[in-house]
Amino acid sequence: MVLEATGLTVGYGDTLILRDIHFRVEAGSFSCLLGPNGAGKSTLLRALVGTHPSQGNRKLDGEAMTELSPRKKAQLLGYLPQEIRPSFPLTVAESIELGARVAVNPISIEASLRSVDAEAFLHRHLNELSGGERRRVLLAGVLAQQPRYLLLDEPAAMLDLGHQAKLFDHLRQLSKNGLGILCVTHDINLAAQFADQLHFLTPTAKILSGTPAELLTDAPLRETFGHRFEILPRENHVPVIVPR
Repeated sequence: MVLEATGLTVGYGDTLILRDIHFRVEAGSFSCLLGPNGAGKSTLLRALVGTHPSQGNRKLDGEAMTELSPRKKAQLLGYLPQEIRPSFPLTVAESIELGARVAVNPISIEASLRSVDAEAFLHRHLNELSGGERRRVLLAGVLAQQPRYLLLDEPAAMLDLGHQAKLFDHLRQLSKNGLGILCVTHDINLAAQFADQLHFLTPTAKILSGTPAELLTDAPLRETFGHRFEILPRENHVPVIVPR
């Protein structure tokens, strides 16, 4: 089972951002997409989901996404963009219910919040929460959809170090249970510690893919980020990357 895009070409007006991209998100795999600011990471996610106009083909488990009903698509594909600003003053419970409404086998609101360590917010309004707290609740709403694939744009933004680690560990466990996850992040060491696969989107819109041990080497890092880094070895064969 796979979310697959072939020949994906995306632009803004006359400006081409991504050309002829081939990309796969495998069920049961946790992968992270990294790259410099402005490379097109968020654009690629939106094109994969279908919220940004693009050319090419996108398939979910062999079915063309353009042929899927909105409900069926929501049952298969969950997406959390960088910014969500609800138009109405939703309660936390109401925001979770929006996701659970499309699930084939819905779980309780409490269970959804518990999965992101946010059950204490059950009786609050979204606009009463800090940025990091609201981020966790919105992720719980996406998880309540019970999707097969999960695309996340900077889900750890505004989270403290402890909740970042808890979130990525939870995502890794979800992938081991069969969920296909693609996560945009700027934290290369967090991604390397938890993800099965990394994808670097270079300034020339080239995608470099491999395991953390394969990509966290001098040549891919320099091609992607234009800088030299200290690559510090660790016992688990996944190095720590620090700027020189």
